[in-house]
Amino acid sequence: MSPAAVALIAFACWTLLLVLGIGLLRSAVYLGGGRPSLRFDPGGGDVSPFSERLARAHANCYENLPIFGALVAVGLATGQAAAIDSLAMWVLYARIGQSLVHLASVSPIAIQLRFALYLVQWFLMLTMAWRLLGA
Repeated sequence: MSPAAVALIAFACWTLLLVLGIGLLRSAVYLGGGRPSLRFDPGGGDVSPFSERLARAHANCYENLPIFGALVAVGLATGQAAAIDSLAMWVLYARIGQSLVHLASVSPIAIQLRFALYLVQWFLMLTMAWRLLGA
């Protein structure tokens, strides 16, 4: 299997892991009598600051997964996986790093690091698109 395909599957699994975390955290609050099950704010801020960061980290993943998925799909469908294989895993690493920093802190330095990791992903995906276009 192409490294790009592996990166796409891992990106999807990371997104699923984050949503599982949201579900487990909300279940714990519900089972602990904290609130009715249908009364959770989608942004997570009504549970805890960590819950809000977890919801945003998950949202960051599902906002970017379609772009990454489209690039990998085009690479695989057109037989150009080799053009993006070397970059795809780095997109995944930067995505996981961004999520972990988001979960850990909202300090100014953490926010700057998160943004830097996002820019790395953006640059890598732009480079993938450029390579797929044969430019």
